[in-house]
Amino acid sequence: MFPEKIFKRKNLALVLGIFMFLSAVGISQAEDIKVRVRVRRANIREKPSLRSEIVAQVRRGRILQVERKEGEWYRVRLPLKLEGHSLPGYIHQSIVEEVGKDVPVSEERISEGTHSDFIYKYRAGVQVGLALPSEKDYGSGIKFGGNFYYKISDRVNLEFVIQAFRSSVADNPVKLGEGKLTVLPIQLSVQGRFPLKDQLILYAGGGIGYYLNSYLFEGVKIPERDEEVKNALGFHFGGGADYFFSENIAANLDMRYCIVKTSGLFTFNGDGEDIEIEGINLNSFMLGVGFKYFF
Repeated sequence: MFPEKIFKRKNLALVLGIFMFLSAVGISQAEDIKVRVRVRRANIREKPSLRSEIVAQVRRGRILQVERKEGEWYRVRLPLKLEGHSLPGYIHQSIVEEVGKDVPVSEERISEGTHSDFIYKYRAGVQVGLALPSEKDYGSGIKFGGNFYYKISDRVNLEFVIQAFRSSVADNPVKLGEGKLTVLPIQLSVQGRFPLKDQLILYAGGGIGYYLNSYLFEGVKIPERDEEVKNALGFHFGGGADYFFSENIAANLDMRYCIVKTSGLFTFNGDGEDIEIEGINLNSFMLGVGFKYFF
């Protein structure tokens, strides 16, 4: 009985010794690992999760010292701009590559808390939603479109948007007759961006637009006539939110109000007489959801 206990203790001591040896080897190997960032900007996160808060970004080509590897994540430690301090964090293995242990670690100091939205110069997106004209004779319509953004500064973007929607028009004796009105706004905006959290950014802005209008008369043609809606300049303002669910893809909610006044023509085919229609109101509220890709 007594020798058996001694044997068990020896086995336990051996197992613990092997475990400690392997742990020491693992730590030693982790200390020898260095990685190079291979994307334009890489996020350093507080925890090993894509949903974790971003604590910093590093540029392409930067060499980082690895403290240890946890699954698909490397734990690294970065120097801050504040002397004597360093920043721990995690970087995903998909955006780095391991390099030789003799490669020197980058000494560039970084700022803490840089938001991921700030690292991309361009972004493009698609959107679908609802257009609600303010004129009571015009019905709502599904709107769709695309947008492109250029970063002027960390807080200011220039936005270019092309959208389109169609509205059913009720008959109005002094305005448009019964038909379908198609509006294609081409808009240029200045947009201010305000990050709330790592994954959420609110924005607001406004600008000008050129509205391409097409009208199809569907009423009774007695006398036979055509109707035309002229293209027009307009203004818009609004805001929205971007929610990042990956490194460079965000879901988007956008709201804007468009202010547009134009005119049109009644053309009677029998005698060629044109009658101008004044004060066509194309003001509308647009609500859209979509996705943006940052690059």
